[in-house]
Amino acid sequence: MYRLWAAIASTVVLLALPGCRGRETGTQQTPLGCIPKNVKSLTASPDGTHYAYVLGRGDKSVVVVDGAEGQAYDEVGEGHPLISPDGSRVAYAARQKGGWTMVEDGSAGSVFDGLWAESLVFATDGKRSAYAAFRGDSSRPQWARTYQDRLRWVVVDGNQESAVFDDVGMPVLSADGLRLAFAAGTYQPNMAFGGPFATVNRIEKTWAVVVDGRPGHSYGSVGRPVFSTDGKRVAYAARRGSKWLMVVDGKEQGDLYDAVGVAVLNAIGECRPVFSPDSRRLAYQARRGDQWYLVADGKPEAIDGPPIHVVLDQTGQATVTLPPLVFSPDGKLLAHVAAANGAAWVVVNGTAGPHYAEVAGGGPVFSPDGQHIAYAAKKGETWCIMLDGSEQQTHYSSLSSVLFSPDGNHLAYIAGQGERSVVVANGIRGPECDRIVSGLRFQDDNAVEYVALRDNRLYHIQHLPPQARAR
Repeated sequence: MYRLWAAIASTVVLLALPGCRGRETGTQQTPLGCIPKNVKSLTASPDGTHYAYVLGRGDKSVVVVDGAEGQAYDEVGEGHPLISPDGSRVAYAARQKGGWTMVEDGSAGSVFDGLWAESLVFATDGKRSAYAAFRGDSSRPQWARTYQDRLRWVVVDGNQESAVFDDVGMPVLSADGLRLAFAAGTYQPNMAFGGPFATVNRIEKTWAVVVDGRPGHSYGSVGRPVFSTDGKRVAYAARRGSKWLMVVDGKEQGDLYDAVGVAVLNAIGECRPVFSPDSRRLAYQARRGDQWYLVADGKPEAIDGPPIHVVLDQTGQATVTLPPLVFSPDGKLLAHVAAANGAAWVVVNGTAGPHYAEVAGGGPVFSPDGQHIAYAAKKGETWCIMLDGSEQQTHYSSLSSVLFSPDGNHLAYIAGQGERSVVVANGIRGPECDRIVSGLRFQDDNAVEYVALRDNRLYHIQHLPPQARAR
């Protein structure tokens, strides 16, 4: 097994890093502000430009952005506020007496009877956003609602509303922010049960993917669409009858399966298809009976099934997630996580790596130059970093968010140590914190930056690159 991985590693240059146990030095910490206790949804941009959280004021809630309180609302959407990927914008769903609105950069938008807070998405550059909202009385149970008083859903793109649908899925923006897609459901009245006055449970719902305002073919169900890296292609899973297939650029492709991604009784979830960085290749996982397949370029290969993570919410509804499929930057390598008999391992182009108790949920990552591959895995009671086929043991109780620098020569990750968290970059351990609030980001000079909470104070922390520490 190790020889197989050595063959893969021979195509890359071994990345030499200091010991992964880490030592604490070489960081700059800039205080951003004090955070009151018992705040909700604390979030921040990695560069520390913006931070935000929800604060209770009597029976009201206010969102605090960069220390300044906004307008008081009756309620703020679960998991909000959100900060755009580039750190330039802050948005949150809020409820007042007239209904729900999306507040973006302090300005409230249109008011709706309901708003799907989790559906808010930003373009990578933050210039475009979209979310789903509805009009209609949602207090009535579905079984008591007639066709005529059903909920009317729209996707809001900036200040523009889409056509009205009976249901919608989470919107998706292309990487360049120029294209928008989402799943849309439409009820089809069954004339055998009273025509247009039939109750909702007596009619069928069909689904189509709407791309740039144009609905595609109707199916019994569809998955969340995915754009290619260049934004020119779109793919999604669709159910026809009891079988699933893949739709690419509006055309059905490949074989029929019992599930594309995952289908678990009384659970929702999927493993979305993945395009290669050059947008030429497409891969996804599918299941027929108990047999799983990795389908790349339309060709299925039987594989061991992926580890399936199930999370139950307060109502007992299960959400299922699978580790993502990952292409190398040149599209020649395809990695996935497999699991069987209590073990999990990473497979690259059909070659299996060593078995572990668990592989971190983010799965493997390739360096931007394609020369390295790394992932976090659990071995015994602690976690290790697997880098280019070489295992580097740590003493941490958890590892996550493995990240390469743009030049591929530096590695960083978040480590758990009891109830505290630290960031390790090039073997250099940052200060212990109560929580890492933002994601990690490499700067152009290979310094790692992030925002963390320690003793109710927020800090912007930078791990200085080796050349800066040597001065």
